[in-house]
Amino acid sequence: MPGRLRLLLAAAAVAIAGVGTGTVALGLPARPAAAYYVALGDSLSQGFQPMARRGGAGVDTDAGYPDVVQAALSRAAPAAARPTLVKLGCPGETTTTMIRGGICRYAGADGQLGAAADFLAAHRGRIDLVTLDIGINDVVRCEGRDPSPRSAACASAGLAALARDLPVILATVHRLAGSAAVIGLNYYDPYAVDAALGGDGPGRAAWAAQVTSRLNAALAATYARFGIPVADVADSFSPEDPTTLCRLTWMCSGPPVGQNLHADAAGYRVMASAVEAVEPVALARPVGSVRRLPALGQLAGGAHPPAVGQHDQVGQRLPESGPLHEPGDLVPRP
Repeated sequence: MPGRLRLLLAAAAVAIAGVGTGTVALGLPARPAAAYYVALGDSLSQGFQPMARRGGAGVDTDAGYPDVVQAALSRAAPAAARPTLVKLGCPGETTTTMIRGGICRYAGADGQLGAAADFLAAHRGRIDLVTLDIGINDVVRCEGRDPSPRSAACASAGLAALARDLPVILATVHRLAGSAAVIGLNYYDPYAVDAALGGDGPGRAAWAAQVTSRLNAALAATYARFGIPVADVADSFSPEDPTTLCRLTWMCSGPPVGQNLHADAAGYRVMASAVEAVEPVALARPVGSVRRLPALGQLAGGAHPPAVGQHDQVGQRLPESGPLHEPGDLVPRP
């Protein structure tokens, strides 16, 4: 792990621990300016949130887990040396589309991996941190449904695509990241909330848990091949306690924003803590307000929506069937 990033993380822990006490972290050595933190992945890397005023359609926000991590790093550094966050993630991205493109547009590159490769190569030696969350959209269409041979075939196909494409992504990032810290993320299971519902909810929850477990096992094995540590988001979301998922995602919210599988602001802070916990010195978890949510019992009998609609925004949807993705007109923020 680069000493520069380790020093920043340790100093950030001190800075956060001193918030509200008048304590100030002093004596942080200067480091070269114009360092970068590059966040890659899917909608979670963009802090994607459903918006009530848009009828549930979502937007990328500045409240995602990369924003929380970057804020902590910035508090630990002199103003002139604060790392710049570069968010290249794409809502709806799969491991395949990350390589081939087809959802988000990137100037001078066919897809997210090409854009990331260009940026990493152009800023070699100036990258502090790279985070990557990718893979959930390879199987998300297979989770939110009853177990069946069709669902099993869907999951197997998605995991086969991940096994083929994730090594390509990691080889590229690992080669170009240089001495930067690279951290992968696994995934929480949003459909665990179905366990508290009546009817066939427990069966759907058990199937989703199986798919998520297979996904996270595949991620862990592939990241390990490249020596990349994995932030344990799955356990951080306490899958055995559906009420925790209600507090950290939009799965228990009513229309128009719910039920939506994305993390809310509190959930993104928990994800950031999982990233930070990969380091020997973990940053203190920020404490924020919690949305008031309906009780799980009020959702009894109401199944979550299918994968289609989970990433709705202008010009972009994740289709339920047919081609895995359709081209959209979202241009990620640099």
